Amino acid sequence: MAPAAQHVAANLGLCLWLFWNHALIDPARAWPAGQVQRQAVRWLGLSEWICDRFGVGGGSAWNIIFLLRIARGNCKQDGGGALAAFRAQRPLRLDDAVDALRPFHAPFARAKGFISWSSLAGFALEEHDGGHVRYGALQLANLLLEASWFETFEQGATPAAFAAVERLAGLLGKLRPAERRFFQAALAALPRELRLAAAEAGRHAGRRADEAAGKASRKQAPGQAPKRSPKPSPELSPEQSPKQARAGTHSRRPR
Repeated sequence: MAPAAQHVAANLGLCLWLFWNHALIDPARAWPAGQVQRQAVRWLGLSEWICDRFGVGGGSAWNIIFLLRIARGNCKQDGGGALAAFRAQRPLRLDDAVDALRPFHAPFARAKGFISWSSLAGFALEEHDGGHVRYGALQLANLLLEASWFETFEQGATPAAFAAVERLAGLLGKLRPAERRFFQAALAALPRELRLAAAEAGRHAGRRADEAAGKASRKQAPGQAPKRSPKPSPELSPEQSPKQARAGTHSRRPR
């Protein structure tokens, strides 16, 4: 029962935001962006609370990804400008989100170390990098995008922000074409400094991939048929479908 309940709550939150964001709600019933954001994150918070309370949904970061994406959903998405202008944007404040999450705010409490949006993304990445949980390439790419966006917004063009966009750019080759286009557009909406770093990292990753492919082809025995590439992951980008990955929506909390 609990796994189904947390899926329903998460999908309600995501769909509420997507319907508003794509103007699929009756204009007479449309709320201001901030009100929709708070209502959407409340449903996501309920989903995460169910995961924590009943121990379900392990191994997935979708709730955190959706929460971060919605928190900045009212900000500019159509092209990167100057760093100062980027940081002057006003995403949903973390304190406002926590207030909206009550009484299900415990998974995102300051006592657990969540003092900023970037820390929320950072903890999920630390769980992956520390081997406590393994995210697929698509979830990892989404976390890196949110980490780079909020790190840049909160602190500026820091080494952590550059590291996140460079790591994301190097990961794009593992994604499907539609997913790559989504992240390329998202990277293009970052400030110029980060866009340039991502472009250079992408070129470097492409050269490494070409070199690896060349070595593999030279090692192939004469007359041997080339090996087929594995089928792509069935995961979907949050921007492609409101349905969540079947693995669940929970991310482990920092200790």
